[in-house]
Amino acid sequence: MKCPTTILDQIKTNDNIQGHYIGGGDITSAVIIPSPEGSLLCTIKNNILSWSLKHGTLTHVQQTSCCYIAGIASNPANKAQLLMVSQAGKLLVWDMTDWTLMNQIKIIKNGVISKLLVSNSKTHFYVITQLTENGQTVTTIKKLKLDGVSYVNELESHDILVIRKAADHFVVSSCGGWILYLRDSRVRVINTVTCASFTRYTHTKALVAAALHPTQNTAVVGDIEGRTILLRSWNTKGSEEKEEITHWHANPVSSLCFSPSSEVFFSGGKESVLVKWLDGEPQFLPRIGSAIKWLLIPEQGDKVAIITDDSVISVVTLNTWSIKYRLNSLIRMSDGYLGDISSLGTTDNVLLAPATSGQLQMFDINKRNHVAMIDVTQQNRITGHDIKKNLSYVEVNFCKVSESGDWMVTLERRDDGFVTPECRLKFWSRSLSGGPPVYTLHTTIESPHTKYVISLNLGLILTQLTAVTTSNDGNVKLWQHNNLLEVKEEDESDDDDEVGEERVKPPDQWEVKHVLSFQSSPSYCSVFSLDGTVLAIAYRGVVVLYSAGSFDVKATINHTINRISQMFISGFYLISSAKDSLSVWDLRSLSQWWQASSSLSYILQLPEQLFIAFVSRKRFTDAYVFHPESSQPLKVHRFVCPGHVKSACMVGGKIVMVNNEHELYTLDSNPPPPIAVTLAREDSLVQTVFSELLKISTPPVPSPEFNGFVNVDTAKAILSCPNSAMPPVSTIACNILSDFLPKKT
Repeated sequence: MKCPTTILDQIKTNDNIQGHYIGGGDITSAVIIPSPEGSLLCTIKNNILSWSLKHGTLTHVQQTSCCYIAGIASNPANKAQLLMVSQAGKLLVWDMTDWTLMNQIKIIKNGVISKLLVSNSKTHFYVITQLTENGQTVTTIKKLKLDGVSYVNELESHDILVIRKAADHFVVSSCGGWILYLRDSRVRVINTVTCASFTRYTHTKALVAAALHPTQNTAVVGDIEGRTILLRSWNTKGSEEKEEITHWHANPVSSLCFSPSSEVFFSGGKESVLVKWLDGEPQFLPRIGSAIKWLLIPEQGDKVAIITDDSVISVVTLNTWSIKYRLNSLIRMSDGYLGDISSLGTTDNVLLAPATSGQLQMFDINKRNHVAMIDVTQQNRITGHDIKKNLSYVEVNFCKVSESGDWMVTLERRDDGFVTPECRLKFWSRSLSGGPPVYTLHTTIESPHTKYVISLNLGLILTQLTAVTTSNDGNVKLWQHNNLLEVKEEDESDDDDEVGEERVKPPDQWEVKHVLSFQSSPSYCSVFSLDGTVLAIAYRGVVVLYSAGSFDVKATINHTINRISQMFISGFYLISSAKDSLSVWDLRSLSQWWQASSSLSYILQLPEQLFIAFVSRKRFTDAYVFHPESSQPLKVHRFVCPGHVKSACMVGGKIVMVNNEHELYTLDSNPPPPIAVTLAREDSLVQTVFSELLKISTPPVPSPEFNGFVNVDTAKAILSCPNSAMPPVSTIACNILSDFLPKKT
């Protein structure tokens, strides 16, 4: 892997190196901007991502100067402007035509802003602030004047309500004259003109979601047990209108929204199902993919945007009642992944990163968009509010890709604490294709070690590609590929014209070729020398150097640290790190060259014997560029990334980092170039184990009614519709058992 000298020169000499956000993280707020194409804007920490709902593409990423964005909304007085409030109390006004910052105003002095409320009113908007006093959280609704927001230094504001008890889920009416909010099991309403407030409705359970109709005097709220309550004349005290209670969701209702032109409303739950309600009758769309966080609907009312916990936006068209697009920059990573992000060899600009449990994803750092998924474990995922308490998924703990990108090795594990843990080592070969890289499963090794596998590495020993696994069982296993056929020697008694026969060989697969150990000690990590002649293994308190080929012990280095997390060989130096310690050893004298103590989170090896040590400092990370010869860093770059860096790699000549909040950043002196927009593909059937067994192809058009006799063929047709409204299980299964029984003769 080669790195342009300009990049190396920059990190050694340039004082303007910064971390630039390119994708990933948790979506914290979202809004649909009125426009012919329909733009959906979402925020991730201090970044704004703009998506086209018409084309299903990411069109812009704006990195702001604030630490955390509390809310965004279109300016009702000027649709080309975006209002943004930071948690620290600032209002920022953006011109969305060219994304220039027009104005920023400090609107609160104490506390933090938790929410921004904007209606169709062109005179005022509202912010919800929170301040802790004597251990109690005080929530305040502030009313601010909208006039002059793009150029004045101060906005006129006053408090319309101070709440000294827990309150949440604030929504404002379209005219701006009323605000509804939830307090435990009560629906509270406040008049923003008179500041009078009252309780409109009291429920039996805690309320957790709310929405208002944009044109009618109707509200809907949801509770923790999955009920939805429709309230007519919601802003009238003592209204005689009876509430309409419906119940479908098995878990808490997470989001609600109304159709702009009808009484239809939509509800989303933690079980990842979208429900459409009309006159109390539900129509549901299952298999959204993850727990639903928010539902958004544009003014046209022709689609619903669903934002889920894995930071994916699913766009549902209402006329077909199916998912048209899935928009995501980087799918939320599984916490069970312990390995690194990595480049895909010769594939420029694409990196490999973890995704949801049991899956990996490819990400294009130039387009700043998700490219493809690799389903490593082939398991069916179930989403639900308490599902993690009852089910344990198979997690991909490690993944390594060869320098050429031709081979990928994964290690997956499942351990629920009750049964014997599952562990599999898988080898994947790359197929040549015109699109994204495609990896096909080549070899599966069940239970490669008897105890927990601690690390996985992939590199060259001499000229042979070798995977190395280390484990708590004290064994280090070297895995190599059988890719040669041996030819028997010709029998001298045979005729000279007789062709020699090929000796029967084991199947074309990966096998363990060598098993190393040292004093029955657990092994923690491994590293290859650049020329492939030395293999170094870190055991407990000692590093052992083996010669390639014979694997004789050539030297040992007694280490002051019992467990080493990372290790490198650069020239005559061995670099090791563990938690707060970085050590460099001279292999010519087997002595320690220098040592430094700091809060290290990750070390990245670069060409020309350079390294970057990422050091965590409170909420941010600094990058130290160093050469093994000296403990004095060549350059220090401050605040390159929020949080702490979990992994880093070189992709397309760029340094890419991922932090503990699952966000990707590039390390460069210049911000990323504008996004090259490409049209998204419409959502297709996701292949699972069940779809392979049933040989399911393109799903047929779902029928809204499933009445009468249901047989095997009908059941298969139902199962092949991942985005259709599913009937009750009893309806599907009423006759299916009898169809599978042998016929009477």
